[in-house]
Amino acid sequence: MEPAAKRSRSSGMGPPSKPAEAPPSPETAAATALFPMTLDDELRAVMAMVSEYCRKDNAEIEVRLGWLVDCHSRKRIKPMWAKSSVIVTDPNVVFDARVSEQSFFKINQEMNKIVEQMGSTRGSSYKKSKTLDLFTANNDRFMLDHATHKLLSAVSKQSFQTIDIHNPRQALDLRFKAAAETPVEPPSDPTSVDFLKKVTMIRSKERRSYTVDCFTFELTTAKEYTSPVGFTSLDLSSAKKKQKLEIEVEIHIDKFKAEKVRAAAGSVEGRLRFYELCRLFIDNVRGLTETASAVVAPNLPPLKLE
Repeated sequence: MEPAAKRSRSSGMGPPSKPAEAPPSPETAAATALFPMTLDDELRAVMAMVSEYCRKDNAEIEVRLGWLVDCHSRKRIKPMWAKSSVIVTDPNVVFDARVSEQSFFKINQEMNKIVEQMGSTRGSSYKKSKTLDLFTANNDRFMLDHATHKLLSAVSKQSFQTIDIHNPRQALDLRFKAAAETPVEPPSDPTSVDFLKKVTMIRSKERRSYTVDCFTFELTTAKEYTSPVGFTSLDLSSAKKKQKLEIEVEIHIDKFKAEKVRAAAGSVEGRLRFYELCRLFIDNVRGLTETASAVVAPNLPPLKLE
């Protein structure tokens, strides 16, 4: 469950006093009245965010699929009069970055089909990975290979801006986010008891990554283990856990940055290409939410891409 960070300037909704512990009920809660937005409004908001942050050091821009949940009722919001997408910034609303098994299944199935049909065209590829993310109290993250426990990265994440969008006619809402991952000093031994005592949460992740054009679609099964007093080993067999299914899309920021630099230098072609990339970002995300909302044949297993 993610509270609001720095929000967009649009009207609307933000952080909870108590996060929802389970996926929201199929019922929905009434929320602050908001006026509908158009896809052009959404595009303008996302373009402004990408434009502002794509040239920052270590920046990353992504969108997560999930639910916007009223932190009091713990139900998915239902803004009055909202018949199409709305930007939300209400401080009584929190973003729950989980998806249902059904949505995860549908999008997994669709992405497998797309990548198999494309082969190696348009830079498409598929990768499966298993990692352990170790978080300390100051939110530094240390990523280890799941099998070997080799340290893969050590970073601290700083959030710049979020844009939350509620989709009343679809199964999932959206959170666009701009952030930076800055390298931090790595521990000499991330498996040592001295270091693990500083770790407050461990995420065991199995991730399926689909790269197409300048986007990476990531489908993650995560198990979260928490301990306010730290851990003594990476044996998590007896630890209390939560399991989450997550879907996000991350842009290949260097390609957006290159076109933005051209546009800033006066290139009309660069300006048009930057617009096209942002439009493609929105279209791809809309394709995912529509896929998650569509009815598919039951008992059809996802294609295997091991």
